Amino acid sequence: SKGRRESSDRDASDPTPPNPTGSPGSRGRRECESSGCVLVVVVALADAPPQVALRDGRLPSELVDLDRRDATLDWARRSIPGVVAFADDLEPVLAAEFTNGELPPYSLARVVVVPSAVPLFATEDAEWVSAVDVCGEDALAAAVALAKLGALAPGHGLVTDIRRFDWGGAGEPVTLPAPDVQTEDISAFETVAAAALAAQEELRFALRGMPDEPGDDGYFSRLSERVGAGPGIAEVPAHTRNDRRRGLDVAARQPFVETFHPPTTTYDGPPRAPAAPPEGFHPRGLADLLLESGRRLLTDWCQEHAAALVRAWDGGDGAPIAFRKPLILGQEYVVPEARGIVWDLRPDEAGFVHPLDYSQSPVSHLNLGYLVGELEAAEWPDRELLGFLRDGAQFKADVHLDCVLLPHLLSLANGLRRVDDGLKKLCDKGYYLVANALPFFPIRCAPSGSVERKHEPGRPRRIEDQGQPRRPLQSTAPGPTPNRQRRLNQPVVPLNVAIDIRGSGDDGAKWPKEEKPTAHQLARNAMILRSAAARSGTFVMSLTDDSSDFFNQIPLAPCEWWKTTAFWRSWSATASWMFLIALSVGFGISAASNVAQRFSGGIRFLILREMDRLEREFVAAFGLTPGERDWIDERKRLGFSGSDLWLWNSAVYTDDPVMIAVGVHRSCRFVRAARRVVLKLRLRLAQPAKRFLGIGVPWLGLHHLLAFGVLAIPADKRLRAIGDISRALARRLTRAEARSLLGLLAHLLPWANMDESTTRGLFVFGELGPQDLVNLMHRERLTAWKHRLAV
Repeated sequence: SKGRRESSDRDASDPTPPNPTGSPGSRGRRECESSGCVLVVVVALADAPPQVALRDGRLPSELVDLDRRDATLDWARRSIPGVVAFADDLEPVLAAEFTNGELPPYSLARVVVVPSAVPLFATEDAEWVSAVDVCGEDALAAAVALAKLGALAPGHGLVTDIRRFDWGGAGEPVTLPAPDVQTEDISAFETVAAAALAAQEELRFALRGMPDEPGDDGYFSRLSERVGAGPGIAEVPAHTRNDRRRGLDVAARQPFVETFHPPTTTYDGPPRAPAAPPEGFHPRGLADLLLESGRRLLTDWCQEHAAALVRAWDGGDGAPIAFRKPLILGQEYVVPEARGIVWDLRPDEAGFVHPLDYSQSPVSHLNLGYLVGELEAAEWPDRELLGFLRDGAQFKADVHLDCVLLPHLLSLANGLRRVDDGLKKLCDKGYYLVANALPFFPIRCAPSGSVERKHEPGRPRRIEDQGQPRRPLQSTAPGPTPNRQRRLNQPVVPLNVAIDIRGSGDDGAKWPKEEKPTAHQLARNAMILRSAAARSGTFVMSLTDDSSDFFNQIPLAPCEWWKTTAFWRSWSATASWMFLIALSVGFGISAASNVAQRFSGGIRFLILREMDRLEREFVAAFGLTPGERDWIDERKRLGFSGSDLWLWNSAVYTDDPVMIAVGVHRSCRFVRAARRVVLKLRLRLAQPAKRFLGIGVPWLGLHHLLAFGVLAIPADKRLRAIGDISRALARRLTRAEARSLLGLLAHLLPWANMDESTTRGLFVFGELGPQDLVNLMHRERLTAWKHRLAV
């Protein structure tokens, strides 16, 4: 059977029809300009059908001598991680080394390298072909045929169920199953696709011509360059292309799902300082506050830790940080007059040190007065958030006044220099304050580590483990004292344990429930908007954006500064070590996501309100299209009002917002509304590469082609999930990886009928560290997930 589609060598956003080359009878086949290696990964997973994955792109990223077996295999080994995430110990083989076209035995996976001596082809008339058609009558090994067919499939790197292929005998053709849709359906879809691409191009043109906001220099023009940068029409599955209006009449009668409800909270103000020093006590530094034994222990710890950091720095990335000793100093080491007080050791002009001033203003670049004022005027129910914005975010963690100095994580050695560069940038932005001497007593220094970014290898990011210590630690008293037994019975409580975010939203819990939007909610709301767009002959356009260091943009209350410092090698030639004082909420704090989601919820409210104002002004001046008016009138008759009559919608997942609107010019108004709020708030956004606009955008790790009502799992996410699940079933998954997998599966719930029980209680975490292996609780649930993603 035959069906037309766009050539894999053409830009999927190009609305021009294919222009076949070659003489009639050439079957529209066009030889690629160059050839190279093809990786075919045949993955056999326990309790699941075998899978085939093709490398994303057919050519090696560097020159490879295909005549040399060792050079070809070496390139394949380096390329394997780009195909599958669980390829730690996979060994490639050459297709030419097969016997009678049969795959050699494999346990988990087999990587097949195909030096393409026969050029790869792409079809201009887009007909489905067999392996014989591609390879000639002398059919090559099955892996070669699969690689050739993969070059013809729409998009590379997709996973395909190997059972859908007719393997036949050695040398017989490998056939690809025929598509479900007929030629006339695809032709009709191409007409709609061309209109969608034209609307997307109109969006680009409209943004380019939009006048800037005051003080803005070419933002909208730069934004226009990101139109169409997201997923495109090629990702719309063939079986969805022949029924584009399905469900729209029903959707028009449905209410929008509100993706965020601000919690109702109270706020009593920042905590008071623990105590005041006795009258007449005027210390000038640590020597007046700490016993000599405590000062000696503290100095020795700093010198030894700093020396270990310097040795690791000189040894380069990967050199171990050979220092594993924690130090806990309780109030027993403090002179009686200074006990029960958090001391700010940064002296005043007269050289005296004082208790830390809990009432001073937090440090922030944001225009928090604007945000608080607008939310106050709107009677925002989350009073605690408003208090956090005025006074700084607070942990609500009552911890002992202990000096807790913990060694860095072993993983820091893998990215010490890059983490150092990252810290300098955060300091330059005002998120950390450098102190070349101990800034507070007591003080807490959490261990830092590094972890590779999944999509940016070689650029590890810093992590902070506020769950430490994970074994009981307590202060060793400086000598016989009545307090010794009391101290030994009160081990150090990790900051995240004291924060106690678990059970948030329950009766009596410290923290309100954290409400996150889902891909399913956005898709539902987009379907409702599509019902309006269909009546107006237009499309739903989408926009995603990202903030830069979003957690770090939330200021921290001064009462928390002593709890979140970092010990580091000094950047000054006159000192050996330094302390970095966190002035904002950072990663590693268990409550950070909760506070950030509520913060972004307030920003979203202001953007939606500004969009409503702009829309009302536009409608008053120019009116609505007949289709839009008909849609609104019908919903009014059904009893809808307020935001259920809006022709736009949005959601924000922590710092990842997505905005959708009916039509090009309404989308431009939405962009302007968001830009106005961002400028007034002085919110710092991420680099332009993180922004996507048009008929399709990535969000929450999925591809949202909302103009066509399609939600797709990218191939790399699918492979990663299958790989992580396989390692979990083999009990080879760390706590950090298991957390990441649960987060990914939460976004994939639409493929499990939104059944949250499918991800509940999969692992036992307990007090495990990030790199400890987790125990699996529900093997059958994970196996079911593997089957969902494998078919």
